[in-house]
Formats: sequence, C-alpha cells, structure tokens
Amino acid sequence: MLYGQPSSSSGALLSGILHLTISDENMAIESFGMKLVVDVKMKKPFHPHCAECTYQSTDLTTWTFVPASTTLQKGMLHMMNPILILQADLNKIGVHDYPFSFLFPGHLPATMHGALSSIDYVFKAQLKPQTGDPIILTRELDVKRSVLPSEAPRQSIRIFPPTNLTAHVELPSVIHPIGEFKASMRIDGIVKRNHENRTQTHWKLKRVNWHIEETQKVISPACPKHAAKAGAGPDEKKGVVHQETRTLNTQELKSGWKVDYSSGPDGSIDMEFPFSVRADSHPQCDVKAGDGTELSHALVIEMIIAEEVAPITRPTHATPTGAARVLRMHFNINLTERSGMGVSWDEEQPPLYENVPESPPGYGRTEVSDYTGAPIPDYEELERLRD
Repeated sequence: MLYGQPSSSSGALLSGILHLTISDENMAIESFGMKLVVDVKMKKPFHPHCAECTYQSTDLTTWTFVPASTTLQKGMLHMMNPILILQADLNKIGVHDYPFSFLFPGHLPATMHGALSSIDYVFKAQLKPQTGDPIILTRELDVKRSVLPSEAPRQSIRIFPPTNLTAHVELPSVIHPIGEFKASMRIDGIVKRNHENRTQTHWKLKRVNWHIEETQKVISPACPKHAAKAGAGPDEKKGVVHQETRTLNTQELKSGWKVDYSSGPDGSIDMEFPFSVRADSHPQCDVKAGDGTELSHALVIEMIIAEEVAPITRPTHATPTGAARVLRMHFNINLTERSGMGVSWDEEQPPLYENVPESPPGYGRTEVSDYTGAPIPDYEELERLRD
C-alpha cells in the first residue's frame, strides 16, 4: 500500500521470503535469482499486430540469490542464510529460504486494469540447473494507493452568468470504490424583485441529475520498428493518444430540496444528496504515471431550472414565463483505496537521536510548606552538615 499522492509519497517497504524445495539428494545449479518487473499492456497498441507495441516490461529491481554454480543438498539449508539455519523448522528440512526486501518508490502507479491499458507488477524467479530446462516462477503483486482525506471538506463556488445564481457545493476530499458519500449544495440569487409592480421573478429547480465519470488517457508507444511512423520529434514521446470516458453511476432527483422564495434577494435552494460508485462498474483508482497514462474521476451535476413570476406577497402563486436553463457543474474527485489501520513506513519509525530534546523541562518555583505550615527553605538556606 502506497500512501499519499505520487509527488509526495515516500513509497512502501516490500519484504518476503522465497522458498526453494529440493526433491533430489543433490541438485547442481548455475544461478538462481528473482526480479520485480512492471508489465504494461496496451489494449489499443500503436501497431495492432506487433507484440512489442502491445507489451512493455520494465525491471524495477533484481535479487541474485545464487550468483555462481553450486550444489544444493536435500536435508540442510543453504549456507547463505546461517541465521535461518538456527531457526529451521524440522518439518521444512530441505527447504531453502531466501529473504528479500525492496523500497517501493512512491511515484509509481498502482495496479490498474483499465479499458485502454493495464499495469501489473510481477515477481519472476528463475533457477537454471546445470542439466535440464530453467525453472520459472511468477507471482503477481497487487499494489494499491491510499490518499488520506483532509480534515475539512472541499468547498467550491460556481457562478452562472448572465443570471445572478451562485452555487455553493461541499464535497468530500476523497471517495472510495465502496461506500456512500454526501454532497450538499446551496443556490443563492434565485429571487429578483420588482417593487414597482410588486412582483418577483424567481428560478424554480425542476430536476437534478448527477453522474460519476471515469476518464482514462494513455499514449500507446511505438516500438523501435514502428517509431518512424509515429511522426514525433526526437524529444517527444512517439505514440498515439487514446482517451475513453465511462459512467460509473448516475441518478436523477426530482425532489428533496428546500426552497425559500419569501426572503427576497436572500432566498436560496438547499439540498443534500448521497452519491456513490456502482459496485458492478469495476472502478479503477486514480492513476498518473510517467509514461502518459492518466486515470481520473469527476462528479458532474446538472440542474434544470425554470423561470417563474409571482406576487411578492404570494410567492407560491407563480406563473411560468417559459424560460429555462441547464446549469452544469464539473468537480474533479480523487477515487482512492481506504487506508485501513496502516500508516506510511516513515511514520512508523521511532524518533531519531537529533529529535530527542536536550533535557527535561524545568519546573517553576512554588511555595511548599511542611506539616506545621512553615515554609520549607531552599537548599541554599540550609546549614551545612558537619563532616
């Protein structure tokens, strides 16, 4: 789990143990190692029938457990791990354990399976025996990212000229794939009075529609064979840009708000509605990678309002004027995983030596008395005891 935005995340500590079981009495091997790679698959590659344009693989780190030719025996652990020999389980005799660790960089994107591309992290271990084919083991690593929400909700203001309408919207700073979240909205400037005719013109909210959009943008790179067809300069990324948008959830509201037309210019429309991501939409969290892959989400709110004319003294007896408008608001929201009980690895470490203060805090002078009520003298006023 990576915590924080890619620009400020300190990464995550990765550790594990690779178990190697020897079935024969002796096994001669040439080398044994493992690497962690990030595999990117383009679903709309630059060239549709080119494997190099479709798949890109990058090595993040490599562990070399056995660098040279050696013989592993059944019934004892490898001498590269003497500490593990003392902790060996009798039921695991013949199993060679190879611990590994890695500081996962915080700027890397999380695991993603979008409509245009997919990002996977895979362990690839390979053992080369002196006789026979290599033994290969692959295991996927699910990398997630969690952005901690801020203490205060997000405040946004939208103005809709040429009208006097102003919308004040309050949203959570982050949302999650599972769960329900609330948005509150207040629309001011809905009433305009004409004191000469003793009438007022106000806007009536007819319908509210909200939906959550997921937009993915990728750059399908060209392999060296097709780089000349890309047409990009030497300093530009050669490839084709693809973008796709889909709706994760939508709802239409025809009621559920409070309206005040009697306050004149201070009249407003207040409402609060829940919104969430549909469970069967298979949402992907926000991603921003260095290769141009971006996945973002937005909450879109559309309101249909109609203009009406009514007497100032009786605002409920309104007559439609026939004028109507569609107000549309677009808010970028961050879809992220829940943090759970975990925290970033750099916040788990104890205080460093330079963070410890030099001395404990001092204490102020207070009047202290004994059981008789007489004040206790300071040490400087006490008589010196005889030697």
